[in-house]
Amino acid sequence: PSVRVAAPPALPTGAVNQVPTAIAHDCSVDVSAAMQSWIASVPDNSTLRLARNACYRVDETVLLEGRNRILLDGNGATLKSVTTGSRTRAQLKLKGGSDLTVRNLIVRGANPNAGANAKAYHPELEAQSGFQLNGVTNVLLDHVQAYDTYGDFVYVGPARQLPSRGVTVANSTFDRSGRQGISVTSAVGVVIEANTISDVARSVFDLEANTAETEIRDIRIVGNVTGAAVNFWLANKGFPAHIGSVQITDNRMDVASGGLVFVYAKRGDLRGPYDVERNRFIAAGVISDEGATGAFFFSYTTDVTIRANDVTFPAGKAMPAVELRNAHHVVVTGNRFLNAGRTVVASQGSTDIRTS
Repeated sequence: PSVRVAAPPALPTGAVNQVPTAIAHDCSVDVSAAMQSWIASVPDNSTLRLARNACYRVDETVLLEGRNRILLDGNGATLKSVTTGSRTRAQLKLKGGSDLTVRNLIVRGANPNAGANAKAYHPELEAQSGFQLNGVTNVLLDHVQAYDTYGDFVYVGPARQLPSRGVTVANSTFDRSGRQGISVTSAVGVVIEANTISDVARSVFDLEANTAETEIRDIRIVGNVTGAAVNFWLANKGFPAHIGSVQITDNRMDVASGGLVFVYAKRGDLRGPYDVERNRFIAAGVISDEGATGAFFFSYTTDVTIRANDVTFPAGKAMPAVELRNAHHVVVTGNRFLNAGRTVVASQGSTDIRTS
């Protein structure tokens, strides 16, 4: 499928503004209000630079709302939450605005049990993301890190029913979440590239529409390395919505997730296209949903290509590699499915299935 790549945000040409030294930078006290006041004082088309390798305690959300052409240079500093906080707190939230770049910033949540374990997930705090992006346009998260969140490492969604557009998350490290790894709930043009993502409490990547009118399109998940996750490597369920042009290429799993790729819809528009190529996966098959048995599961979809993947399946289970329900125009070719059972299991309602 043709997937549009997110455009890099325009960098500011204005002044570089150093964080005031009066803002405590040893995580000894909560500086949320002071940090927010400083951000508000800096005009658009500017760089905000934190102190090198500093630690800023932020028990409330640090917010950039309606800002344009801003570079937040973390300079290796950390935004760290100590208290449990409210359901909707984020260490850093970008809402509205355009041409926003965040580099070299570390965020740490307050979840003492975060990671791929049963104690990590707290439904009452699941919206508490490390980086939260709502209704933004042209945003880059580059060389950032997130740890110990109650929610997702990165959440990309809408603001006032407007999707985010042109978001890139690249060259970053994420470890120990309380919910998903990276979630996209309303966005067009998202690139998730060259990241290391591990110890995820639910699914590594989650494309999940929260309303039937939502758009999730032009998504590229490429060149990432992933570790343990309790649920799926990629989950794509949620409301029937406008979802497609999803590219999943050149990723590598070092540790199996509970399930592999799960795309499920049962009404509304057919989802697609999906292109899954040249990935190295491990199919554990220890969890399922909607009675699925295949490692790659596609329901109510069209134009699916699964090509040149190297997948190791659990020995002795004869697990189907690909399962299709009401799926159309599917190509499964050139894959290495070690220890798999049948290559394709398709429902009667599926059409134009080609394998080689």
